[in-house]
Amino acid sequence: MKKLLIITILGLLLFGFKPVQAFTIRILILKNADKIEIFTPKSLEIAEKQSPIPIFIGGSEGARCTITLSGGNILINKVRIGHSPILVRSIPPAALRVNGRRYRGELEIRKTGDSLKAINIIDLEGYLYGVIRREISPNWPMEAVKAQAVAARTFVHANLGRHENEGYDLCSSYHCQVYGGMESEEFRSIEAVDITEGEILTYNGKLINAIYHATCGGHTADTSLVWAGKELHYLKGVICPFCKESPHYSWCYQISLDKIKAALEKNGYALGPIHNISPSKKDKAGRIGELIINHGQKKTKMNASAFRFALGPSNLRSTLFELNNTGKAILFQGFGWGHGVGMCQWGAKKMAELGFNYKEILGYYYPDTQISTCSLDLVSAPQRVSK
Repeated sequence: MKKLLIITILGLLLFGFKPVQAFTIRILILKNADKIEIFTPKSLEIAEKQSPIPIFIGGSEGARCTITLSGGNILINKVRIGHSPILVRSIPPAALRVNGRRYRGELEIRKTGDSLKAINIIDLEGYLYGVIRREISPNWPMEAVKAQAVAARTFVHANLGRHENEGYDLCSSYHCQVYGGMESEEFRSIEAVDITEGEILTYNGKLINAIYHATCGGHTADTSLVWAGKELHYLKGVICPFCKESPHYSWCYQISLDKIKAALEKNGYALGPIHNISPSKKDKAGRIGELIINHGQKKTKMNASAFRFALGPSNLRSTLFELNNTGKAILFQGFGWGHGVGMCQWGAKKMAELGFNYKEILGYYYPDTQISTCSLDLVSAPQRVSK
């Protein structure tokens, strides 16, 4: 027993004491990197993932290193070390500055082909600290920020392993949730996460996928229209009179037929000269689910969301639009920004200003859902849809 205690104490001295994290996730923060520069105000420790023995220990009151790739080998400060992947952490725990941006938790670095990628290993609540500000303004009413915190936490649980084949859970872009590490943290964001700690949304006792978007333009969308998948009651469209103050409420965009053709071909669609484009499927709010593209002597049906992303989601801001063929170009006049499914963030802001609390906001945009405390039973079988 004494021997075991001595080994345990030595292990804590060597690797640093780290409390067990309740729920740890893996977020891609860098990819296709030629060089990764790391700094911590404490001591830096690096080990191969499959080995408990450190291969690099640096500093006591500030340490840095540069990780590169040469001839298929990972180098630390130009010295060849072991095999990919490697784990990097601060002893005792402190922020890791990675290429100038600070992150909580630990870091996994692995080679992919002739480049490096960095994965932030972090507890869920700490991750959310770095998400909220990148998704909405933390200066909005606190009830809206709390609603965002619960939606974001629920989204994580529903989409864990989304990039499992690539070695991590979620990316740090809009494809999953936008994450900026500690540089994106702000007091009110942290407060909202802490107040709602562990809270997630469920429907009939099961975890939901809490999809959200910036501005719906007057009516949220049914998920079955946007992604042509299973209809989910909690993601059915609702009237939203709350987002009219959004700067994204209405928009217009004009593009030539030739540029549309080029954008679609770049995304794998083989088309002849485009004559016109018309909607073939709409929901009750006028949001388009499918388009017919007349080109050459053919007609091609295309999912409206795929069409939007081919033209650029910052150009064609939603699929709630009308289109006007003007000869050699098409004028799109639309409403809202985003896919339109789930919570409308600008709508949540207005609801909070009108006195609704975060539970009422979430209940409005995700009908008949309940707020539950996270447990393994709830997160084991999510009902997933794309974002």
